[in-house]
Amino acid sequence: MKRYLKNKEEAKKLMYVALCSSTIQVVSGAEIYRADKTIQKIFSLYENAKNVQTYLLSNVVHISFEFQGENIQAFRRIPMTYIDLGKIDQINTFSRDFVNEKYTLDEAISLLNKIYSSLNENFFKDYIAPGFAGAFFSLLFGGVLNDFISTFFITSFMCGIVSKLKSFEMSFVVSNFVGAFIVSTLAIFSINIGVGVNQDSIIIGSIMVLLPGLIATNSSRDIMYEDYLTGLIGLTKAVFIAFFIAFGVGSSLKIFGG
Repeated sequence: MKRYLKNKEEAKKLMYVALCSSTIQVVSGAEIYRADKTIQKIFSLYENAKNVQTYLLSNVVHISFEFQGENIQAFRRIPMTYIDLGKIDQINTFSRDFVNEKYTLDEAISLLNKIYSSLNENFFKDYIAPGFAGAFFSLLFGGVLNDFISTFFITSFMCGIVSKLKSFEMSFVVSNFVGAFIVSTLAIFSINIGVGVNQDSIIIGSIMVLLPGLIATNSSRDIMYEDYLTGLIGLTKAVFIAFFIAFGVGSSLKIFGG
């Protein structure tokens, strides 16, 4: 059953719901087409929300629609992304529930604000989990138990440094170069003091958490869905990230002779 917007105040609330939902998805690393479909799904519930237009990039969300002959627009810039697939799933669930009329506009806004406010630092997710991910990758690439332990601490420490750089709004180029340089330097150090065994396994395992796999995959999918500009932007970013990771590792190896 279709709903109707009663006044301009409700129209603005609906715009906020659509804008906040899509922003959370883009911030969390969702494909652009997914965020666009969420917007369209939200507006589809209201009969008198006409001519919905969207323009989304990896760092921009722009939405407009017509209500009672007036064009209502909203724009939000997204300066930085924090990969969180859990948030993407939450918004997917929310959009389905919203269309099934499980929430009023005020309830939807309250829930979205709660989800958005949880987009902050989480110690386990940001430090411990990447440490274990890198450590298990080191085993996958031929490491032993000593390499597992070394990689865990190196990766966790590196993620802490990269997180601090992001909090100062440093360029992703700088943060990835510094992260890779730290990983390689600490791997060499761990070998020299006899903690690590396989230097290559430690380095490869640690930098796996920096690699832009999700960015490259999402960009390819965006291109397939004819979001060419977004896809090319993402692929360009992935190339730069990969280059500066390699540059950071190579610089450390050249300086410290690993």
